Amino acid sequence: MLKEGFPRVPLATLCSDLGDVDQAFELLEEGYNQRDSNLVYLLCEPGFNPLRSDPRFEDLLQRVNLTPDP
Repeated sequence: MLKEGFPRVPLATLCSDLGDVDQAFELLEEGYNQRDSNLVYLLCEPGFNPLRSDPRFEDLLQRVNLTPDP
């Protein structure tokens, strides 16, 4: 169990890199709920590339008011 307040988004990047997509999304949701400031890196962090085609990623981008450039 992770300590409360520990940033989840950097851990989600690691899980994504390791191919554990579901765990990455779970951590991203926790980060969203914690208002993790690292969410600003969703569009530019290469570690999230394996998640970009997943509808959950687009949903998260919309909820944090980030939209990719056209």
